[in-house]
Amino acid sequence: MMERGSIFDDNSTVVVKSLVQNVQILSEGLARHVFGLKQQNATAARLIAGEWSVNSNHLRAWLEHLSSLPRAAQLIGKDHPLLLTLEQGLGRYVKDVKRFNTKMNK
Repeated sequence: MMERGSIFDDNSTVVVKSLVQNVQILSEGLARHVFGLKQQNATAARLIAGEWSVNSNHLRAWLEHLSSLPRAAQLIGKDHPLLLTLEQGLGRYVKDVKRFNTKMNK
């Protein structure tokens, strides 16, 4: 029987190399969209490369951390460790990090 889940439920089944590649593709696409760049050919230079490329050890650490915390919406309060960790992690790279609390529609 199939159960609903995500890659964070059991990180032993995650192929980190594939995850790194997928994050790299997403970050390239997002950067090109944000900066309004269009790739003219397949050999165009990558924007996310060198020291800006995806770090597999960093991604693996986030994967392990996220899989160790409960993430069900009803369990996440204003001061849940997951929210604090995400806020601190984003704050390392972005100047203004603000949290907005919302209520779910019923």
